[in-house]
Amino acid sequence: MMLSIAGIGLMQMQQIGVELEEIATETVPLTTNVSKVSLHQLEQAILLERLLRVGNVGSAGQTDSFDGLTDTLFRLAALVDEEILAAEEIAEKGIAIAHTEEQRAKYANVLAQLKTIEQEHKIYDDHIHTVVDHIKTGDLNKATRLAAEVEAEQARLNGELEELDDGAEQLCHHVR
Repeated sequence: MMLSIAGIGLMQMQQIGVELEEIATETVPLTTNVSKVSLHQLEQAILLERLLRVGNVGSAGQTDSFDGLTDTLFRLAALVDEEILAAEEIAEKGIAIAHTEEQRAKYANVLAQLKTIEQEHKIYDDHIHTVVDHIKTGDLNKATRLAAEVEAEQARLNGELEELDDGAEQLCHHVR
């Protein structure tokens, strides 16, 4: 009887160890990375708003500010792209090491969401570059019209990132 209890206890402890390892190696880094993507995407949105305001002022003293904001915005966009790719790698690794079909399906869902966000973020970045080009050439009407589209893209991306964050968080809770 005691050996049975000890054997069951040992098996349960091993399963807990496997689950803790998955949390430590995949789930926590994935949720951390998704949070970084969300944060940096919001920073991009704020920088774009500042850029549009500075670009509309058009005074000579604002040129350095505009160029600095543009550089920061583009660097941040590249960082978001890198973070999305890193999160995709983590999700792919999670699929490979998941211990149940349910976990594998959840990682696959997160990966699919990340792939969608990756594509939409590239379109968003392209539109930001176009807005900046219009501001630089003085075509504020085109910049303003496209900026309205970019704001809609921002809202959509933010919603998808929130949904992704919730999915990654649920994955973490499920593994526990």
